[in-house]
Amino acid sequence: MYWTQDASTRGLLTPTTVTFDLLPALVLYYVIALLVLIPDTMFLRLALLPVNLYALFRMSTKIDLAKGLADEQRLAYFNHALILATVTIAIRVSIWAFQRTPYKRINSKGNVAFDAADLTTEM
Repeated sequence: MYWTQDASTRGLLTPTTVTFDLLPALVLYYVIALLVLIPDTMFLRLALLPVNLYALFRMSTKIDLAKGLADEQRLAYFNHALILATVTIAIRVSIWAFQRTPYKRINSKGNVAFDAADLTTEM
């Protein structure tokens, strides 16, 4: 039994794979970023952590970004970039899940949704 499927069985980036493999991981990433800004949400973040990590694992093992393109072998680095982004998100989500005090943005306009969006896109 293997943890991941063979690379030849990975799917193209289609609306179905975006909906079922890509979107859940990214939505959970945003939700945990939102929760790290709100006080007293550590247990909820800890509860969502394994779900998000599984969604990230599924995203990185089910989608082949180079499949179906003209030069698949040359564009295999798209998949490497996907793995790098997935690992980066997994590390950030893990750090946010164990954060005891909520993050506070300097010069915040008071909109937590925008602050969470900023938190997910900054590096």
